[in-house]
Formats: sequence, structure tokens, C-alpha cells
Amino acid sequence: MDSTALSDRELIRFCLQATPDQIVGGRQEGNLVVKTSNDTVIKLGPGVTEDEANNQRKVYGLIDHDIVRVPRVHRFFTDELGRGYIVMEYIEGCVMDPLDDPHLIAHARLF
Repeated sequence: MDSTALSDRELIRFCLQATPDQIVGGRQEGNLVVKTSNDTVIKLGPGVTEDEANNQRKVYGLIDHDIVRVPRVHRFFTDELGRGYIVMEYIEGCVMDPLDDPHLIAHARLF
């Protein structure tokens, strides 16, 4: 599926009907990351904002991609319930959730 060519409505429908094998991150009661193809994912949920998408775009433009991998944002939109959707590049790897990872929690406490 070429999620960059589909309408917002089509992507919302796809995400809300995602099967467990298509969900690559997040929590059912919060934000989710749904894989739409080998190249693209959609992060969605009530905590996904346009500010997050814009910040990710800025970081993508500033970093050295040989050192840090940040997914390129294709677009952002919201649905009628106020959930945000970020269509972005898929990068193979492990989702690091600071709410679950004790190493990240310990590091965050240093600041």
C-alpha cells in the first residue's frame, strides 16, 4: 500500500482496522504505530500532535543520518475525534518507550 497516495479517510480506516501483526508499537489504550508497507508507518492516537510532527521534521533536517536515525515525516492530519496521525518513514528496529525502559528512566532522572 502506498500510504502517501491515499486519502486521510482511507488511512484512518486502515489504521482502525489494523491487525495485531500490523501494529509495531504503542498501546491499544494510547498511541499506536501501524505498519502500512515496508517503507511507511503511521503513528496515531490522542497524544499525537502536529507539534510532534513538526519537531520531528526539524530534527530530521538537522541530524547526521549516519549517526542518528529519525524517520522522515510525510504528512500529518487529524480525525473528527481529535486523534493525530503522522505518516512517516519506517525504520527497522526496536521502539524505545521511556515509560517502559529502566535505562531510559534512569537517564531521564539525571536531567
